[in-house]
Amino acid sequence: MAYIGSMGEQNDNSPFSLTEKEMTDATSDVPRIRSFDKWSDYAEALQSGILEVDYKTYQILLKIAQNNAAQPGTDKIERKTHHYMPISFSLALKYKLNNRFGLETGLSYSRLKSESEIGTDRNAIREQQTIHYLGIPLKGIYHIYNVRRWNLYGSLGAKVDIPVYAPLSTGYFVNGMKELEEKSTLHAPLQWSVGTGLGLQYNLTPNIGFFAEPSLQYYIPTGSDIETYRTEHPFMFSLPLGIRITW
Repeated sequence: MAYIGSMGEQNDNSPFSLTEKEMTDATSDVPRIRSFDKWSDYAEALQSGILEVDYKTYQILLKIAQNNAAQPGTDKIERKTHHYMPISFSLALKYKLNNRFGLETGLSYSRLKSESEIGTDRNAIREQQTIHYLGIPLKGIYHIYNVRRWNLYGSLGAKVDIPVYAPLSTGYFVNGMKELEEKSTLHAPLQWSVGTGLGLQYNLTPNIGFFAEPSLQYYIPTGSDIETYRTEHPFMFSLPLGIRITW
């Protein structure tokens, strides 16, 4: 059983093009996308009726756009993003091939949470996404040095994280008041990663030991538009601590 905590958090202030799908053909696989860099342009597009938005949402979006466009220096649409530090837990099982080599697998759980805001504090669209993963690792272990109950080893392997639940909450604020909240589910892709580490283990028995394994992971880009801590930091350092069972 291991806990993995990554170092640091991510904040990002970036220009953002607010988009709405304009469906010109109900059978089209790839609908055209209209992008807007300014709140005034977005408000004008809403009023012209070219965007497919239900009436209640239309009223709220129009107020948000007009209020931001009316304030000095806030006409440009920008997004502020905060990615929280990922949290992971894992259960590791190792099969001993010989005195030097072993194979390890198991099951891990990871949670990636992010928040973003488009607009000002009082007139904004705020999103909160949380992606829950179950991961299956497979790695090789090479024992470098053994003395009494202590074992120094290196590891190299890969892991696939399978998304099991990815809720998205979107809140619409006008003049500081939440006017609407929408809940949906993200279609998060599989996340593949490779990693290497150098560990130290203290063996309580020949089959059970405590370990600490500073590791470096590389999260392979998925091609998805969903942003997480891992998309901003594909190289990530972690310090797994836990109990390993060997057979």
